[in-house]
Amino acid sequence: MEKFLLNKLVCHSKHSEPCNLNTTLGPQRHLSEGESCHTECWKGKNAAFTLAEAIIVIAIIGVVAVITLPTLISDFSNKIYDAREKNISNKVSQAVLTMKAMSDLGTIYESTDDFVDELEKHLKIIKRCDVSHLTECWPSTKVINALNKTVNVSTYKVGTHLQVSTSTSNLVGLVLGDGAPIILAYTPRAIDVTDDINKALSVVDFVMDVNGAAGPNSEKTGDDVYDIRSFRNASFGKCTEKYNGKCVMVAGTADQTSASNFCNSLNMDVPSLETALSICENTELMQISGIDAYWTSNSYVGGYFAAVTKTCDIQQKLRKNLYNIGMLCIEK
Repeated sequence: MEKFLLNKLVCHSKHSEPCNLNTTLGPQRHLSEGESCHTECWKGKNAAFTLAEAIIVIAIIGVVAVITLPTLISDFSNKIYDAREKNISNKVSQAVLTMKAMSDLGTIYESTDDFVDELEKHLKIIKRCDVSHLTECWPSTKVINALNKTVNVSTYKVGTHLQVSTSTSNLVGLVLGDGAPIILAYTPRAIDVTDDINKALSVVDFVMDVNGAAGPNSEKTGDDVYDIRSFRNASFGKCTEKYNGKCVMVAGTADQTSASNFCNSLNMDVPSLETALSICENTELMQISGIDAYWTSNSYVGGYFAAVTKTCDIQQKLRKNLYNIGMLCIEK
């Protein structure tokens, strides 16, 4: 006995048996004289997908894949980068906590270089670069910072350039034993063995690249993949404060020319005297220890420029003055 199965249509070739037509062909019935169950089943093929319908379904699946795959890939990549970030952070943290346990953090080191001299006794470092050669320990010469601006790594010199307001010492570049690159800033602070972990770790801030030269060489600017990560506060550029909807940031001490060049490297400007005064009066951004005033773009004859003090007073300073005058930058 032949049996055909198609779209819930069940037919038997013998007329003595019912023909199950569970489709538009009708309910279960007996075939009449000369009626072919095989013929009725063959007609049932009209209920299948046409080629055009199949192509439309495939096209829809393709569109959905195009929309969802980038997000899935991005999420997967960031999870890998999250794990690498945690691994690097743990290695440096354990080295610092070992220094704490051995009372080595009770000493206030004069510079980041002096601190790293002690740190590398507890942390495997395969390469070390001073502030003049940071890019030799970093996989790219330029990065995209958290302000979505492309900046030159070589323009970063001291901790305050990396948004570490408590660190005015020169930065140090390191390549760890597993090949991970970091740029580290040290904050001079005496830590007792009885102090808690968070206080002990407050002496270091650093940026790290968890994907090397492969890119995207970017800090977080949105929901995309980003491979430059921060330990504590360090960042190549983030919006720490806003004035009239524009990002404002401060950095370490410098002469007026260097301040202007640094702000330009971030695609930012040294603010006018009027703007700097308003920032001083309406924010606490300029209240950084060790910096008494900030440069503005207003100039006077004889090479003098206006500077705004932390108490919002106006001073005239020589362009080449380096003494306790900080850099203030505002988004263009």
